[in-house]
Amino acid sequence: MFHPARSRPANARAPDCHLHHDRPRLTHAARLADAHSKDCEASVAKKLAAKEVVKPKIAELVKVFAAVKGVLDPFITPLPVDGFLGDELEKPGKDKLIPPLLKFCLAFTEAMVEAATADPSSRLKPAEKAKLDGSATTSEGDKDKLFSDWRNFKFEDSVADAGKRGVRYAGMGQAHLDHLKAVGLPAGGHPFEMDGDDIKKFRDHTKALRAKAVKQ
Repeated sequence: MFHPARSRPANARAPDCHLHHDRPRLTHAARLADAHSKDCEASVAKKLAAKEVVKPKIAELVKVFAAVKGVLDPFITPLPVDGFLGDELEKPGKDKLIPPLLKFCLAFTEAMVEAATADPSSRLKPAEKAKLDGSATTSEGDKDKLFSDWRNFKFEDSVADAGKRGVRYAGMGQAHLDHLKAVGLPAGGHPFEMDGDDIKKFRDHTKALRAKAVKQ
């Protein structure tokens, strides 16, 4: 959480669609990617009907999703949020889902690269945008840096806005809080890690504030 007087991070990081060792995070990411792709299908259909321009990587995502959703959607939709995607894929007969899942993940992350180039919060320079937009594929290293920076900048903007509006707390992952501490928390801000002693301090302070509160 973040408070213009105190804050803390939850032990979570931004979701992505990479098949690494992140366990529950991967399952959550797969569900988010599946749902977002359905939204993209609908928005692209509307744009095409209105004869509007559709960005190439979003168009490719919709094309890929249309080809794989028949086998992936019934698999992804019922996945347990706190489960491990790898465990599910190791079940008998599920290995056949790996090729379409990989194809989907690659198309999805490329579409997110394209989305980042259009989002001012990514803070990409014109040359960086041109490089990313001009390439059909993006290296894993470039994706990792882009997505990590993008999320950090999003938190910078959101926390700064929260501080201006008097919002007491803002939650984020530890890596993002480390970034905010490095660039500087808003005036009066304080980091809290909601583990160990900090959770007790957090509860005690909230209890004290509740005792002082005047009913309106």
